[in-house]
Amino acid sequence: MGSHLEVTVIRSHMPEKIRVVFGVIGMLVTAVFCFYCAVFGLDAVLKFAESGQLSNACRIPLYWIWCCLPIGFFFSGIVALARGYDIAKGKIILDEIQE
Repeated sequence: MGSHLEVTVIRSHMPEKIRVVFGVIGMLVTAVFCFYCAVFGLDAVLKFAESGQLSNACRIPLYWIWCCLPIGFFFSGIVALARGYDIAKGKIILDEIQE
């Protein structure tokens, strides 16, 4: 699985159990943020659907374009929850210093 750039200076010096707790908490905070954005993204989509606005260039309903926000944030929240679960179960090992 691919990875992103992370700053792990503090986490890499923590004991393994504390690293796991911080990893799970981080994924839970990420999931809550994503679900929060999904709810408000859905609200924006519904407002665009009610207004009947069309895009200037393509003349397609704007709510079709804005649908990507709640859908994307919802699935990102699901992935964050799954990663948090995997971290808690030890399926994902958080980095430690290689000496």
